Formats: sequence, structure tokens, C-alpha cells
Amino acid sequence: MISTNEFRDLLHKNTVKVVFTKKDGSTREMLATLQEAFIESPTFSSNAEPEYLTTVWDLEKSAWRRVITDAIQSVEVVA
Repeated sequence: MISTNEFRDLLHKNTVKVVFTKKDGSTREMLATLQEAFIESPTFSSNAEPEYLTTVWDLEKSAWRRVITDAIQSVEVVA
């Protein structure tokens, strides 16, 4: 299991493939990052994001998404 801080650090430095369980129980795979060079819409308001939640940039949908850290099944650095 990865901690929220470890996950956020990876996202700031890399593009990652993250596999996680959505709230509805289905599994989702996403290419995500927090590297500014890839983010098309840099303005996102997250007022004191809870420790268990990480907002990421979904590279395939070109949109912000939220991931519950405890729901992550795997994280793989791809770039």
C-alpha cells in the first residue's frame, strides 16, 4: 500500500498508471500526473484536501479526478 504523501510525490515527478477501486466497486485504470507541463487546466480549487484524497490530472480525459489513497491497488511509473 502506498501512502498519500508517497503517491503525491510520485505524481509531481512522474506520469503514473494507477489502478484503484471506485466508490461503486468497479476497478479503474488511469494515467495520471501532477507535473505542470502536462496539465491543461492548472486552476483547481481544493480547499484543504483531506489526507485520504488526492486530486490528479487524468492524462487520457484531460480533466481533474480524485483518487482515494486507500482504494489504490497498484501504482506504476510510466514516464
